[in-house]
Amino acid sequence: MPYYKIDRNLIFLHKKNYYLLDDLALNQKDDVWRQEREENKEADKLKYNKLQEIYKTSNPDDFYREWVYFELLEKDAKEDLPYLLYDYCTLNKNVTFRELRDEDAVPFLPDLAQKNIDSRYEVTVFSQSLFKKKKLFSFIIDTRKLMLIAGELSKFGVAMQDYTIYFGKEVVILDNDVTIENTKEGI
Repeated sequence: MPYYKIDRNLIFLHKKNYYLLDDLALNQKDDVWRQEREENKEADKLKYNKLQEIYKTSNPDDFYREWVYFELLEKDAKEDLPYLLYDYCTLNKNVTFRELRDEDAVPFLPDLAQKNIDSRYEVTVFSQSLFKKKKLFSFIIDTRKLMLIAGELSKFGVAMQDYTIYFGKEVVILDNDVTIENTKEGI
């Protein structure tokens, strides 16, 4: 799903907000406008303008709670995870991901029609040197163990059954017995 930048806010459109914005921005248009097609850039512009309007007419705290911050549980978290990772990787060029299928890794392309939401994703973190990237580490997110995703696009946590992954300027994996507040430096 696309993300938008309104003022200094990065807005990740999880499915619920994606469809809500679609309804708000395109309520006077026919169904053709609601189809995701590359040539339909005017619909994207209408959505951006609607978000701008909402931002300008809303209380900043309400706007943050309704559009910037997200808290996705179980099924919603599983469905929105690939889109969130895609948008995060667009912002953080030192992180990539791909969906793993049947022991063979294949490049990930989001597909809204995908029925099976139990998936595994390999996330790889790189260091950036002057001339090339160097792989630091990689890990697997198995959506069968996913409980919660919360935060905002530039910094969010993915709570698994045994550990939590924090995505921000850096990626940190902590055992669920450890919290950010308990660490010496935090994130």
